[in-house]
Amino acid sequence: MPVRVFLILLLTAGLAAAAPASRDFSPDDLAKAATERAVLALHGDVARLPIGGGLTIGDLLLRTGASKQFHATLALRAEQIGGPRWIDEKTCQVQIQIHGQDLAKLVLQTAMANPRRSPLAWQQIDAAADTWRKDTFTATGSISSVNPIVVVPKVRLTGAWEQVSPQQRQAALAAARASAIQRIVDSVRLIPLSGGRTMGDALAVEAVKNEVERYLATRPIDHIDFQDNLQVQVSLAIDEGEFFDLVEAALRRHDASHVPADDREWARVRQAFAAKVARPIGQAPALAMTPAPQTLVPRQSPDWVMGHLESEGSARDAQSKLKAGRAAENDARAQLRAKLVGLPLGRTTLGEAARQDPRIEQAIDRALSRARLIKTTYLAPASATARVDLDLRDLWEELRR
Repeated sequence: MPVRVFLILLLTAGLAAAAPASRDFSPDDLAKAATERAVLALHGDVARLPIGGGLTIGDLLLRTGASKQFHATLALRAEQIGGPRWIDEKTCQVQIQIHGQDLAKLVLQTAMANPRRSPLAWQQIDAAADTWRKDTFTATGSISSVNPIVVVPKVRLTGAWEQVSPQQRQAALAAARASAIQRIVDSVRLIPLSGGRTMGDALAVEAVKNEVERYLATRPIDHIDFQDNLQVQVSLAIDEGEFFDLVEAALRRHDASHVPADDREWARVRQAFAAKVARPIGQAPALAMTPAPQTLVPRQSPDWVMGHLESEGSARDAQSKLKAGRAAENDARAQLRAKLVGLPLGRTTLGEAARQDPRIEQAIDRALSRARLIKTTYLAPASATARVDLDLRDLWEELRR
């Protein structure tokens, strides 16, 4: 049985945040935080699994608004593999897993509980789940008391943020984090060192730069503010004294000829550093992560909008005629997509427009999910053909959304 292993790097946006805490965490506290990180990793990775029609579990959760309930249920159904593993006396690691069969049940329950908002019928999702139903999905979460982090209550998204996809929230958080890092580095660039050089010159040395970037990139987020104007602001948990110690050590190792020669001069640099270093706060807009305006879709409907497109697919499956029929339907939809991308759209084609604008690609996927299965013919031995039909008004509706 194939096992897919995923390692969490960042907390999933909108589900949880990290906060600094005292350094006297108990082992149970760290194990609990590592477990939640593993659940967040598992949630993020299974969200990319296909459910048919070019859609994913993540798309289903977004359409149905069931992401929070799915996460809570996933946390209950996932199994811990062994006990917490202590990499060293300060670092705890927890590994969890969920079997594809159990995940499929959870996904189907989500679709059946929200039939009007689900983009696909549960039968379609059930068929598509066969591609991963026999897999086992594993996630690992780890945490260290050196830079203690605990999971705090989930971030409540309101107003305009409720309409922003999880992927866009993650992108906004990543941009805000990068902004915070850039702000703190820029704030100390002009501090003089020796020989006419500045801290900025030293930070440009590749080895120094790598050490500093590696340190800043691993600092946890200790505060997230999703603002009503679709700006997100984050604050990083950075100890200024610890940060200076790391910078000083990197300079001594890699740029010793251009740094202060004695402790008195280093004390001056430390004092200037403490006075200049900015608070590690960054901000970024969600709108910057949205696709470009939909200028490629013309206002006037194209000539093909009142027509239909049909396509036929075929497949073989030695184990089951039913599986052969499902595979033939999927092949028919793939053939239908090949026809759709050639349709004219303004001065270009639908396929070329989709390559330039991800939303057009998503509109095609939604339209294909609305294509109607006309007929499935089962042939011997264990093969089938299927015909599907798409009302092109459905495609135009999706493009104009």
